[in-house]
Amino acid sequence: MYFNYVICIIFLCFGSIGLSQTGMIKGTILNAEGQPVPYVNIQLKEIQLGTLSNDKGEFELRPTASNTYTLEASYLGYKTLEKKIVLEEGKVSQLTLSLFENAELLKEIVIKGYVSQNEKIVSIGKIAIKPMDLPQSVITLDRQVLENQQVRRMADVLMNTNGVYIMGTTGGYQEEIAGRGFAFGSTNTFRNGIRYFSGMMNELSGIERIEIMKGSAAILFGNVAAGGIINLVTKKPKFDFGGEISLRTGSYGLVKPTIDIFGGIGKKNHLAFRINGSYEKENSFRIGVHSNRYYINPSLLIRLDHKTEVLLEADYSQDDRTPDFGAGIVNYQLVSLPRSKYLGVAWSYFKANQVSSTVTINHRFSSKWKLSFTGSYRNYNTDLYSNTRPNSGTLITTSGTWIRSLQRSEIATDYYIGQLDLNGRFNTGRITHQFLLGLDQDN
Repeated sequence: MYFNYVICIIFLCFGSIGLSQTGMIKGTILNAEGQPVPYVNIQLKEIQLGTLSNDKGEFELRPTASNTYTLEASYLGYKTLEKKIVLEEGKVSQLTLSLFENAELLKEIVIKGYVSQNEKIVSIGKIAIKPMDLPQSVITLDRQVLENQQVRRMADVLMNTNGVYIMGTTGGYQEEIAGRGFAFGSTNTFRNGIRYFSGMMNELSGIERIEIMKGSAAILFGNVAAGGIINLVTKKPKFDFGGEISLRTGSYGLVKPTIDIFGGIGKKNHLAFRINGSYEKENSFRIGVHSNRYYINPSLLIRLDHKTEVLLEADYSQDDRTPDFGAGIVNYQLVSLPRSKYLGVAWSYFKANQVSSTVTINHRFSSKWKLSFTGSYRNYNTDLYSNTRPNSGTLITTSGTWIRSLQRSEIATDYYIGQLDLNGRFNTGRITHQFLLGLDQDN
């Protein structure tokens, strides 16, 4: 044991002597103003030995052997510095290095981040609270989900939800939605928080995300059914230029080109625009049934200053299709007809168009208080002229003659709304409070 103890002492002594003979590099990193630069990446390129400068811009390197090295100092926004260092045994090389800003490099900085959907504030709650903290039952389907599933109709969207479903299609020209046993009707669908008449097919190519609130909390949006509401949030302007053009085809002559273009105007990031639109043409498995629809959604974002933004949006949909009420039943028996047989009148039609314009003004008093105003106008028109359902209002004589009924209806509505919301956050001791005061007026 004594022998081992002596060997250890000798080994430590010689090891200490060996380490003391190795040179050291010490230095300080300064900027053009002579101020220390912290967290600069320092590296000896030949042996890839590196460190970071401390808060005072100081650093130390201890190579294992004396040699000539290339010292590299790099930091974001500064030009990379290289310097040859001759390191001698047992000596300390003291350096003072100056870094200079690289303005061209700073122009290329792009910062990207991702926040999960549960961490994003949803507009359907009307208050700046994350979905996981909201007392209401809220579901959000973002653009990634919509694109991955290639949704075309609300029926595709609602496959991702529970408790909200399609209860009927009324001749194939609209989707009747219900939730928790209540029919949503034409009052429970919103677009950017503004009531949207759902008596026609919703176009989803310009939608960024879909928010669904279930239950009686939907009363936040006024005269609605108690089952909940659906809010379609359209795509917003972006300051970086980009876009997408796509073409979708499918069975029965489906052709659907779409376009989406966005970008900034000028170099000061005060104006940004976005235009997305689509055209859809499709036939049916029933002979004589067809549809055509047009959609365009332009928007413009104006930054008056770092606290105030104005968003101008317009939305136009036109839908022209053949009503198809199916084969129906006679005396509660299924009718034996070919699948492609259309029982409607050849000249029947359903024409609908909906146009809306919205201005949204957001002003931040501070990081905790925000005032929002939204004003919107919407016009909706439909013209329906067709037969009724084959089993509705019909008369079958003893000779087998089937008398069909016809229907004709026109709807024209103008809708105006103004909304004012004050959102804030304040503390009483250690308790944080979220404040919402809102006022709505519609006609």
